[in-house]
Amino acid sequence: EISGLYSYGQNSQDGWSAPQTTMNPWAGYAINARISGQSIILKPFSPGTEQANVAIVTEDSWNINLLLDGEDFFDHSNRIGRQGDASEYKDGYDVPSLPHLDHFIKISMDLNQNSDFNFSSDIRSTDEFNGIWNFRLRGKGYSKPVTVSSYIIGSLPSMLVVQVVDIPKRSICDQFLMSGITVNEKLTEGYDMKLIAGDQNYVDETVQKILSEIPEYFSLSQNYPNPFNPLTRIDFTLPRSGNVSIIIYNIKGQQVKTLIMEKMKYGFHTIAWNGLDHFGRPVSSGVYFSEMRTREFRQTKKMLLLK
Repeated sequence: EISGLYSYGQNSQDGWSAPQTTMNPWAGYAINARISGQSIILKPFSPGTEQANVAIVTEDSWNINLLLDGEDFFDHSNRIGRQGDASEYKDGYDVPSLPHLDHFIKISMDLNQNSDFNFSSDIRSTDEFNGIWNFRLRGKGYSKPVTVSSYIIGSLPSMLVVQVVDIPKRSICDQFLMSGITVNEKLTEGYDMKLIAGDQNYVDETVQKILSEIPEYFSLSQNYPNPFNPLTRIDFTLPRSGNVSIIIYNIKGQQVKTLIMEKMKYGFHTIAWNGLDHFGRPVSSGVYFSEMRTREFRQTKKMLLLK
């Protein structure tokens, strides 16, 4: 009914370890109760005894511990894989993200590609062989390079192929389990990766499909139709996830309508404007401007509303 015992910190670094089997004096620990309101009592085991509840391991079971390391911080608390008694969807094997201090680096996962990124483990059923695991590197107050690597717990099925797609770089790491990936940028808004595991054909086809869905650059397209009355659409592309704003201005530079101001997933997007201002009132005929901004990009397009 509980997750593994996670310990905080190692040597001079801050971060969460992989699940531990021993406790050291003065260290910090976290345990996740799978049932809300459940009490937790820690009892020492006598030498030679074993825990009563053991996960069911089959020949199709596999677990990979994802490791994120920087010079000052680390996060080793994340696991993906398949287990004999696990569910394909959310269950007790899926541990919520562990708490962090003001400065940190961490790996966050979504479950079943729901884009929430609120979990530190995603263990699924062995009823399926192929799958995609989404994970995001996050950080605060840390701008040094970090390395994402892995540790295989036990062994992998003989026919299992594992590759990772680095979303911002639009690149494939087919030797991730051997070499890992180094990221040389500040983890301000999150850095997305996808781990694809399964048979060779599935992995090859899925990787190419993922790459085709990642734009090569930021862009804000000309609205269509233009001139318009009163509805028009605006296409835009995001090669990486992050905070995005698209705002409509009038000829005087005054804000008329905020279409988007939120964190968005990478990809190809479309937004519509119905010719209404912030208060829901129709705007008059004339020239307007759509402006898109991200942390790295800014572009403006001229639009004409004719009634």
